[in-house]
Amino acid sequence: MDKQPTGRIRERYNSKGEVAFYQVILYLGRDYKNKKKEIFLRADTREEAEDLLQKSLAEFVLGTFVPPSQMTLENFIYEEYLPKYCKPHVKATTYKDYIMTSKYICKVLGKYKLHVVTTTMIQEFINDLVVKSSLSERPLSHRTIVDIRRDLSIFMRKAVELKYITSNPVDGTKIPRPRKNLDEEKTVILSREEVQKLLKYVKGTPQECWYSLIIDGTLRRGEALGLTWDDVDFENSIIKIRKNWVEGYEKLELTTPKSYSSIRAIKLTEKTMKLLRREKARYKECKFKTPDFENSNRVIFMDNGKPWLPKSFYRKFKRTLSDAGLPDISLHALRHTGISLQIEAGANVKAVSTRAGHSDTQITSNIYTHTTKAMEQATVDIMSAILDKAVNI
Repeated sequence: MDKQPTGRIRERYNSKGEVAFYQVILYLGRDYKNKKKEIFLRADTREEAEDLLQKSLAEFVLGTFVPPSQMTLENFIYEEYLPKYCKPHVKATTYKDYIMTSKYICKVLGKYKLHVVTTTMIQEFINDLVVKSSLSERPLSHRTIVDIRRDLSIFMRKAVELKYITSNPVDGTKIPRPRKNLDEEKTVILSREEVQKLLKYVKGTPQECWYSLIIDGTLRRGEALGLTWDDVDFENSIIKIRKNWVEGYEKLELTTPKSYSSIRAIKLTEKTMKLLRREKARYKECKFKTPDFENSNRVIFMDNGKPWLPKSFYRKFKRTLSDAGLPDISLHALRHTGISLQIEAGANVKAVSTRAGHSDTQITSNIYTHTTKAMEQATVDIMSAILDKAVNI
């Protein structure tokens, strides 16, 4: 039977003969080959070393002692977490996001051993991201910093579960509040007049159908690009959202939608259905005329039948906005536009939320009910009428 664990403290010197640090040596008995089981810890002061020694011996007796891992944070992320606990269990786009946040994390903290990474180090890392990205000279957005902190916490939580460390050092860190630039007001959606200008500019082209479909159906980019002709019910003017065309970490994939609530059926306007019928006829025509036509069965397709690459489709949209003299918005903002216009027109928020594939109506309310100038003017008109009436009493 092993004896009770013991330990001692040894001073370690630098080349000048000064004490560089204190080494705590734990003697934990012998292994099955009768070799000594020793663990070496490090402390900066004699007092810290004595506290560490007593704490470690007590934890060993209680069975809660976790030996310090020699694995670095970068090794843990890329050799343990991502291949074993992430990639087999998440969608390709989610895995791609983890890869991106990992690059920011490992650039600064990756070289340190897991047990060496402290809450203070992580807080300094987060604070620096507000000023300058670890991968460039530019500061990161508040949303990106939130994502980086969240993923780092996920990594560390798994390290705790696997007994590499005893606690999650991300706990206790905070993200600085985002700074608002009151001098800039970025356009995030198109107004009703701008939507009409866009559709007029692309009238008679395939883009008229594509953008009408996204606005009318409030579709995400991947949902629109993943739509196939068997998802379109021409008789009942309904499209079924059950696929998602996305760029994963290594390849393009036709996956299931973003979430369970994203799988839905959407009734479209007669105008959009008319455009879809026109595109279906064009698909058949291209199939007949093009020798190397790829029968992808996609609703949004290139002339050779191939599905659009998400990035290429995005760039085409941005060029169209520029050529039409419209605000520079993201493609996702076209979906926001559709939702906002429906709310502005008085549609029920619950119905709009279901149509958009949101899991919670609060998401719809929080993001979209404040976005249009028309709604602001409507509120002003209501208050004006109330106040005018009060004055005339």
